[in-house]
Amino acid sequence: MIFKFFIIFLLIPILSYSSSDFSGNPIIINQRTADASPQVWSDGKLWIYTSGDYEFATNYSKMDHYKCYSTTNMVDWEYHGIILSAKDLIWGNPNEGFMFAPDAAYKNGKYYLYFPHRPVNGKGWKVGVAISDKPEGPFIDIGKPIDGPDHIDPMCFIDDNDEAYLYWGFGRPGTPYVAKLKKKMIELAEQPKVVDYGSNDFFEAAFLHKYKNKYYFSYNQFGTSKACYGIGGSPYGPFKNMGVFADAPSGAQSHPGIISYKDQWYYFYHRGDYTLNNINGSLYRRNICIEYLYYDENDFIKKIKYSKRGVKKLSIK
Repeated sequence: MIFKFFIIFLLIPILSYSSSDFSGNPIIINQRTADASPQVWSDGKLWIYTSGDYEFATNYSKMDHYKCYSTTNMVDWEYHGIILSAKDLIWGNPNEGFMFAPDAAYKNGKYYLYFPHRPVNGKGWKVGVAISDKPEGPFIDIGKPIDGPDHIDPMCFIDDNDEAYLYWGFGRPGTPYVAKLKKKMIELAEQPKVVDYGSNDFFEAAFLHKYKNKYYFSYNQFGTSKACYGIGGSPYGPFKNMGVFADAPSGAQSHPGIISYKDQWYYFYHRGDYTLNNINGSLYRRNICIEYLYYDENDFIKKIKYSKRGVKKLSIK
């Protein structure tokens, strides 16, 4: 026992960090946050749009709102408040939470927030969209869900040619779907297509990003909560499955959020092991974290390394 204590004591200096130099993990320490949607807008800031867990939650039924934060240096995060709540939806059930992972997009001079929720009848899932003139909201729901998507974790990807695609899906294991959006961003332009991601282990958290003209489809792996990815030549796929690039985070499932900001790639995720207000974290009480993301010489994603210190503070020029 003494020997184990000595080993732990020796490790403490290695894991310590200066809060002024590094972000620390989690990056938001005074609130529960989960399901980060990282975005970079024309204002030069990095924004994250998040779902909200509650302190005493024992399931997801109280997740009834979305929040957003912004930064210019990866360390100091400005909280912009709650940007949308279940009570704001005339088509949704105001007495239920289950407002799982959101995603944000910018087009037509507007900001769009895509999100899942249960309809008034409480059966199944729908994907809603709310619109704002500003990245911090307020976001106004369009009054009805999008016709077509019938499950959780919507994700919007806008390609270099300005075409927008919506992804969603869930299951044990499940099926991810994709469909192009119409120009107004509130309707599907085509029938949903099954995403061929080269495996049969999809659970949730579909995410697409682009690197060197290649499309990277990532997701939460069923049964392990690890993050996997595939590489393809089109937003539709097919994607060659490359396997795991991030282990399951402590106390939570993987929910990949990948973004390039000021010439550096970052990986957002959440953990469920952070104690806030003397209440332990859990699968339902999560906090967002961040790590560096690197590619190797073949443009494959290197295995993510989890840390306590997070990422280094950026200098503002």
